[in-house]
Amino acid sequence: MPDELVRQVRDRVGRNQFSHYVNDAVAERLRHDLLSELIAELETEHGQVPDEIRAETSRLWPGDADG
Repeated sequence: MPDELVRQVRDRVGRNQFSHYVNDAVAERLRHDLLSELIAELETEHGQVPDEIRAETSRLWPGDADG
């Protein structure tokens, strides 16, 4: 890990919480990667979500990353 990144993490969480912070970040990235793989698999099997359904979910949940 680059020294500057290590310093920024330690400045944010303190020396004793560094491993916990990095562990949480890696776990979150892994969940994100697995979710992306699942989405790709579902889109291959069932096709993409139709635009009208995407529009409806954007209306129901404003602030979504895709909306």
